[in-house]
Amino acid sequence: MYCNNCGTEITKDAEFCPNCGKKIDKNKLETVAKPASKTSVKSASKWKIITGLILVIAVLLGGFYGYRLLYYPKVVKSAITENGFTISGYSAQANVLKKTVVIKANRAKVYNLVAASTTNGFSTAPIGAESQLAGLEKDLPGDWTVQIIQDVDEKSPRVMWEISGGRESVRYQNSDEFKKAKQAYIEENREKEASDSEFDSAVTGSSSRRVNRICLRSLEYRGILICFVQNVVTKLKEI
Repeated sequence: MYCNNCGTEITKDAEFCPNCGKKIDKNKLETVAKPASKTSVKSASKWKIITGLILVIAVLLGGFYGYRLLYYPKVVKSAITENGFTISGYSAQANVLKKTVVIKANRAKVYNLVAASTTNGFSTAPIGAESQLAGLEKDLPGDWTVQIIQDVDEKSPRVMWEISGGRESVRYQNSDEFKKAKQAYIEENREKEASDSEFDSAVTGSSSRRVNRICLRSLEYRGILICFVQNVVTKLKEI
C-alpha cells in the first residue's frame, strides 16, 4: 500500500505516513496507486526528445541521399554526354555520394593526349582536354571533382587532369614526367643544332678550299696562255 499524499509505501496498520507525516485516509487507501516519480517522468521525456531527433535526422538523411541517388545520376549522365566523354576512347564512372566523376582514357586516347601535349616544343598551354573537363564540372550541380585518368602507362601519372570545385588542381603538362621529357627534348635539340653547325662549318671550309684551288688553276692557265701568246708574237716578228 502507498500513501495517498506522497506515494511512499506504508503498512496496512499505519495511521500516519512515515515520510510526509500526513494522516492516512483509510477510505482512499485501497484505490490510490503509487504516483510516478519525477525521475521516471524526466527519463520518459528525454527518450521522447531523443526519439524525435532520431526521426528528424533519419528523414533529413533519407531526403538528402534519396535526392542524390535519384536525381544526380540523370544529371551526371547528361553532362558526360554533352561534353563529349562518351566518344570512343573514354569511359566514365560517377560516385554521386562523393560527388566525383572519373573519366578513364584507353591506350589510344592516352597516346593522343600525350602527343597533343608534347607538340609545339612541349608547350604547357591547354590542349582542349582542360576546357572539356571544366565544361563537365560546370554542368554538374554544386562542387564536384572530375578527373581524366589512365592506367596503361606506368611512367605517366595516373591522374592526368583534375578539376575540383571549379579549379584546376592537376594538369599533365605540370607533371614530373612531362618536365623530364621536355628537358630531354631541349637537350636533344641543342645537340642537333651543335652538330648542324659543325656540318655547316665543314661544308663552308670545304667550299672555300675548292674555290681557292679553282682560282689557282685559273691563274696557272692564264700564265700559260700569256706565255703561248708571247711566243707566237715573237715568232711572227722573226718572220
